[in-house]
Amino acid sequence: MPPHSPHLPQASLRSTKEPCSPPTSAVLPPGRERIDWADVAKGLCIVLVVLLHSTHGVENALNTVSWLHPFVEFARPFRMPDFFLLSGLFMARALLRDRGAYLDAKVTHFVYFYVLWTLIQVGLKETSILATDGANAFVLHVLNRLFVAPIGVMWFLYILTAFFLTAWVFRRRPALLLVLSIPLHLFDDEIVATLDPWIGSAGGLLWEYCSRMVFFVTGWLGASAFFRLAAWANGSAKTAVALLVIWAAINGALVWQGSHLTNWIGLSLGLVGAAAVVVFSSLVAPTFFGTMLRAAGRRSLIVFSSFFLWIAATRTVLLKLFPGGDAGTIALGVFAAALLTPFVLSWLIERTGQGRFLIERPRWARRRKDVSSSPALQPAV
Repeated sequence: MPPHSPHLPQASLRSTKEPCSPPTSAVLPPGRERIDWADVAKGLCIVLVVLLHSTHGVENALNTVSWLHPFVEFARPFRMPDFFLLSGLFMARALLRDRGAYLDAKVTHFVYFYVLWTLIQVGLKETSILATDGANAFVLHVLNRLFVAPIGVMWFLYILTAFFLTAWVFRRRPALLLVLSIPLHLFDDEIVATLDPWIGSAGGLLWEYCSRMVFFVTGWLGASAFFRLAAWANGSAKTAVALLVIWAAINGALVWQGSHLTNWIGLSLGLVGAAAVVVFSSLVAPTFFGTMLRAAGRRSLIVFSSFFLWIAATRTVLLKLFPGGDAGTIALGVFAAALLTPFVLSWLIERTGQGRFLIERPRWARRRKDVSSSPALQPAV
């Protein structure tokens, strides 16, 4: 769900003699900076996330369930797990960087956009606190949003940054991290409940960390297997499509029964669903549909960071324009606007040259060592 780090000069890579993870050649073909199916998969995930929040927002506003609801629920077991798995897919390559380059690409990069878009969203949606409770209360509220209770879906960038830091700590023992991540997932509710008296409202972040880590580490350690799976799907399209149909039927049945809410089945559906997304993305990558998803994947960070703003505004307008309208149709309109507006924003910024800090990291927010050999701004993807 998010995008991979910017490309760094070759000099910033650490010697491959240092043990950490599989060689980069095992996860990224020589000479390739991006993988089409990986961008398609990220694009599909961001589309599903935007559709989820568009649909739920309209349903909550109208106190009803729309015809989009079953599809949104169908994607629940694999939607976020796949996002984290994809984020871990290129970790072997990223960990070959020296510490400074790695932290710049995988921590500072995401912290910049997290803080920026958190402040923008709080400023546009929650400034009433300033008028009712005063400046001190508003400052405390902003700090709470930044460190304890992220606004909207910004928790994803928060947790992803925490995963990148954890990966650096365990870079020479990734298998141990995988072993630890499984009980964290299986007992996430119990862990949060036990620590609740001490962590309070930060329990949501802890739950996400415990619940999602296993998918991130699986992407890291299983990268070669997922690349082979994508290659197999390309060469065995008919078999791959048949398996996707079988998977969809099983996933849908278990979701309908509510079995996906149990930890073991939820873990299995998340992993198998992520593999299904890899297969699907590999199959559709050469198509026009794949091209559109790839565009979303390559801009996933700016879409993910800002779509909540457009969802709220569009939902308000459409509900006023079409009172009593069909909830599913209105949700589709909200979804289209929320997904397309970040692209329009990016186009306007590129066209005018104004506001580039919204989509690209400024020079001052980057590692000094790399400033002289790279552009003044680094893109969000």
